[in-house]
Amino acid sequence: MSIRGELLDEAKGYIDGDRNASYGEPHQDFSRTAALWSVVFEREFTAHEVALAMILLKCSRLTWQPGKRDSWTDVAGYAGCGWEAWNAQLDAPIIDQIVKLKADEMAEAERGVGLRPERERVGPLIETDKHGL
Repeated sequence: MSIRGELLDEAKGYIDGDRNASYGEPHQDFSRTAALWSVVFEREFTAHEVALAMILLKCSRLTWQPGKRDSWTDVAGYAGCGWEAWNAQLDAPIIDQIVKLKADEMAEAERGVGLRPERERVGPLIETDKHGL
């Protein structure tokens, strides 16, 4: 296994392991944190924003100590928890509607009708490499 795979497995062990018993599911824990931050900072925070802030905290620490494996592992773990938190706040029926609207929009764009595809709308702001990334 590669060292990146080992790190991701370690992060997976943390986010799927005992921490759930200690703190609750990540989206619940991050939602509680978001509610506290909302009061303190007088603006609304979401659970996935808590995950983003924690990732940024770890990135800051990595600029000081880039060889600290624990911080790299935490970034991976917070990314997984943030993704879960984002999905937990969405209603499946709303997601289905968004996906259908986007598919309809793209189909119309391919036929040359209606809205233009995303890349055309933002124009030169999106640069891609030879692989389309």
